[in-house]
Amino acid sequence: MRKLLSVIFLSTIFISGCGGGGEGQDAAKPIAPVGNNTSKSISATWFYEYPNKCLEVFQFNTDGSFEISSNQSNVVGSYSFEQSVDSGERHSLVLSFEQQNQGYDCENSFDYIVGANLELFVSFTNEQQMQWYESDTGGNAIFTLDRSISLSLSNAPNEAKAGEEVTFSVNKDAESDTPVELLFGPTGMTVSSKGEVKWTPLLPMITQQNTVKFAFTSNRTLEPLVSEINVTIPNFKAPTMRKGIELTYTSNGMQIGNFIGDENNEMLVLDKLGGLSVISQKGDGFESIYSYPYSFGGNQNEMRLSVFKENNGANNIFVETNNNIYQVSNFTQPPSGVFTTNKTIHNFMVKNIDSDSEPELIVIFGESYSAKEAVVYDNNFQTELFSFSLEGDSPIEIAVANIDSDTSLELILSNGNIFDIQSASSQWFNAAGFGPIMETGDVNSDGIDEIISTGGWNSITVWNANDRSQILTIDNQDNCSVATANIDNDPADEIIIGDCQWGQVHAYDITDDTYVELWTLPLIDHGSAAMVVGDINNDGKEEIVWGSGLSSSGKDILVIAGITPNPEILWHNENRESPSQYDSYIAAGWANISPEKEAAVYIISSTNSGYIRPRYLTMNENGEVTPNYNSSSNILEAALAAIGDIDSDNYDELFIFGNRNYSPALNVIELESDISKGQVTTEDDTSNYNGLEVTDINNDGHDDALIATNEVLTIHDISNNNILATWTAGDAITSVTTTTSTLGEKLVILSTRNSLTILNFEDNKLSMRSSSVNSEECSRLYAQPQTDSILCFSPKYSYQGNLVTFSFDLQLLLKAQINGELTGLIQLPDSDNVLITTNISDDNYSQSSLISEVSTKTGDIVWQSYPLAGKVEGHSIKFGNITNNTMPLVFGSNLGMFLTH
Repeated sequence: MRKLLSVIFLSTIFISGCGGGGEGQDAAKPIAPVGNNTSKSISATWFYEYPNKCLEVFQFNTDGSFEISSNQSNVVGSYSFEQSVDSGERHSLVLSFEQQNQGYDCENSFDYIVGANLELFVSFTNEQQMQWYESDTGGNAIFTLDRSISLSLSNAPNEAKAGEEVTFSVNKDAESDTPVELLFGPTGMTVSSKGEVKWTPLLPMITQQNTVKFAFTSNRTLEPLVSEINVTIPNFKAPTMRKGIELTYTSNGMQIGNFIGDENNEMLVLDKLGGLSVISQKGDGFESIYSYPYSFGGNQNEMRLSVFKENNGANNIFVETNNNIYQVSNFTQPPSGVFTTNKTIHNFMVKNIDSDSEPELIVIFGESYSAKEAVVYDNNFQTELFSFSLEGDSPIEIAVANIDSDTSLELILSNGNIFDIQSASSQWFNAAGFGPIMETGDVNSDGIDEIISTGGWNSITVWNANDRSQILTIDNQDNCSVATANIDNDPADEIIIGDCQWGQVHAYDITDDTYVELWTLPLIDHGSAAMVVGDINNDGKEEIVWGSGLSSSGKDILVIAGITPNPEILWHNENRESPSQYDSYIAAGWANISPEKEAAVYIISSTNSGYIRPRYLTMNENGEVTPNYNSSSNILEAALAAIGDIDSDNYDELFIFGNRNYSPALNVIELESDISKGQVTTEDDTSNYNGLEVTDINNDGHDDALIATNEVLTIHDISNNNILATWTAGDAITSVTTTTSTLGEKLVILSTRNSLTILNFEDNKLSMRSSSVNSEECSRLYAQPQTDSILCFSPKYSYQGNLVTFSFDLQLLLKAQINGELTGLIQLPDSDNVLITTNISDDNYSQSSLISEVSTKTGDIVWQSYPLAGKVEGHSIKFGNITNNTMPLVFGSNLGMFLTH
């Protein structure tokens, strides 16, 4: 703004009393009619670009006001403009400066000019450019301003369907020969030089709807035109997620019922990692047949489960996190929030507590060891019916039952509070509390439920709440779980107690004020948790189900016991061939296994809390999982793996690190037979494998392996048992990748913590093409095919990092900050965009992840998925079986293995 200010301060002509305003296109100075004149308007946005690329923007409004923005400086005022003059003459422009901030302008200067009035004279070199002069004739122009072009859309839809072409136009508000360009946008979107846009949406099926963003620009466009379309996927199929059997610590974390609409019972589990899954009988055993792919957020240690069964038998699933309660009404859709609060939710229950058809919500607010409050809500959980302050600060369990002689249900809390729901009054407070192991049931056949409770390491007490008495005490000092069910031929419920540590499951029958132990069953492992009774195997008889092993460092065991005609253990995952849990899931890729089988391959770095060696699994498009138990390789826990074909038979092998006689080795396994087809050993006796890339680098039709071991890169021709080349980086290699330049060169890119190096591979030799000090630490490298550029992740700090692009000359092209911990990336076909996986966290330490499409030209996020369950493991996103109309993804998290459709 210095050029304009110098005119203000050096000019001997100041205009006083000039004001803005006026009517029409500009605030115009009245003039006499002329016969041969020219009319112009300056109502538009104009700009001047300084040599330092700073833009000074002049906005002239039709109401006679103007605004000048220059770096941090902002000036506003009013103007009048002589619209019509004789041809060849200059237009008078009078500026009155009325307000300004104290920011520095594009020339890093600041001068106070409020109150000044200035007359300038304007000529137009063309419709898109004007020059400002100090006088009406002669002299040199002090400014040449370009008119900004604004873009707008026409016929752009708000909604679109995947697979159906979308067309619309980008329009300019002024004539210009420069083309419209797509600044960023989804894969497949194109725009012609005239602004004609075509796009056929193609998105991974993560959610049925997703908002897709895009932006257009053109020369002299100061601000890009940013817009969005909401894309719906017809025939949507939610991501398939599968996992091993995970158990729960909470008393209500396992529920038996019909949850997937197949007319059979299954068991629903909200496990200790925060995952929701369904366990069902399959063959002679049980396995997790479905896992919910979407995240609930929140701390998994604070999550609780409640199931409300409607009169028609339908089961409604509710999950609580720290500040929210969600309903899972459809396993193929993200959870629906039904209750949110700024308070901390400690526990909850959804239950019909009155005579209407809709359930009510019971919520316990408060931290685990602090004062708490109980609140009951009605009318879709929006209206507070009543609330109570609670005594004590211990954790609280909830039960609802009729435990006295009236017809109203009571709310029973393990801290000793009992409330009558109908009268909303406190009915009884047992200051000693009932204990955290609590259940209700009619154990003496008097038509009224009793309270059965224990503190865990003391006896079990059966309470008659009607007269506030203790019916009896069962002398069992080691109690971790309790259930009630009618398991014999009498009308009363029996009490079933699961011990802690290496104990038993006990069944007790109550007669008057005495009890008898009916039978015991072994716990199988250490402790018991979340005991539940129901017909889980659909044989018409109830079973008892509990979790064991959760209180030890070993594997978790699901135990299913029959009750009639004789109590017995029916099933538990007892050996190496049936692990209770897979500890993490890393996607190796999509494999063509046999003429009849294609599947995603996942590496399990450890199983059963690390007590059983790693293995791999396959999962086909139908979600059928095939575990591999007897691999010919002793897989290392590093679990770097890839899919390739070493013999050109069109069937893939698994490349995975393992051991050979206690020395590290790369194993190549035929997936159909689990037979080793090759093995590469190294001279390094450690297992410090830093990188693995599988590609046909020498163009002989067979895939080769690039292995980074500490600071040494070795290229192996496995099919010919030959080392093609080696390279020593001088420092530990953090990542390796390969690509082909636009000139057809085979390139190998290495990163260390301190450097980036690009190597040419030719005639089985490596030679340095370029190298530089790595100003952006690349923890993972990715090549962009046919773009002569490299992508890498540059970690900034936990849960934030940078997506960085380098040229082959190692010049920095882009550095875009990404929120979240970046863990994986794949290049989208025929696109500059990439898909990235990021792990996200919040104040509650939730475990969830996002998949995003990101423009590598600008770093903008084109679309982002709904949060998915678990944290995506590193190197763990690959494409599935891509066709013209599908873009499936294969990836793994700490909670399960995923396949989109």
